[in-house]
Amino acid sequence: MPTFYCTHCGQSIKTPEELRGQSAPCPTCGNTVIIPGNSLIPNNPLKETSHSRASRRKNLKKKVIAIICFCVVVSIGFFIILPQLTYKKIIGDRIETPKKPFLVSEKYGLGLGMTYEDLTSKIKKLREDRAVEEVSIGRVTNGWRINSKCIRVSFRYGNRLDLRPSIEPYDVSFYTSGDVVEGISLNYTFKQDYRGDIFNMLVSCIKDYSGIEPSITMYEDDVGQRSRRASARKDGIVFSVTDDIDGNFSDFAPDLWIYYEKKENK
Repeated sequence: MPTFYCTHCGQSIKTPEELRGQSAPCPTCGNTVIIPGNSLIPNNPLKETSHSRASRRKNLKKKVIAIICFCVVVSIGFFIILPQLTYKKIIGDRIETPKKPFLVSEKYGLGLGMTYEDLTSKIKKLREDRAVEEVSIGRVTNGWRINSKCIRVSFRYGNRLDLRPSIEPYDVSFYTSGDVVEGISLNYTFKQDYRGDIFNMLVSCIKDYSGIEPSITMYEDDVGQRSRRASARKDGIVFSVTDDIDGNFSDFAPDLWIYYEKKENK
């Protein structure tokens, strides 16, 4: 009596000779199977399937191991390179910002590099001493100092607070980025309020601040309005003043700017 295997459940089935080549239900699973027409016992199809599944599992295991190895290599490379990049950025920031603050008022400790908390504390003391007339706080919404917080301090007339230059400013604006004062502008009123050329006075002040003879550049826009700019750089600090010779703002006295020079980390 020939024996064959069910192609559905793998059950071994014995069948009479006269049923060869016919179909019949499997006594175990009930699915229809075709009885082989020869006397050879075919291989168990489920064993072949199990073998192929084992092969697929083996291949899958190899792929998983390869992926894990790749992730490990990438992670090691990441943790080796990242500290170097962070180190370069820190070094760049240290070079960009001087370690010591630059003071415009030694008496009151006002200048670049001071913290926002220290600045507000000193301004509060100035108000208590009645040296300050008005204080306003806002945020810059345009220009090169966009998103910086600005504190503008108007001093009482005749109270220079030992600010350099000796030319009395109308008010002083402090620009903070994060928690540090990175820019200061000494704001003046109208040119007619000063004896002599206020621009040349402030150029002399830049030289006094930096110890460097400032360079002076002339500009002219598309409609022929002229302006002049004096600037000097020392130890990562920029000192500059821009004067409008023609146009709607030519009657206003120029502001003296002192700020940390921005440099991109390489």
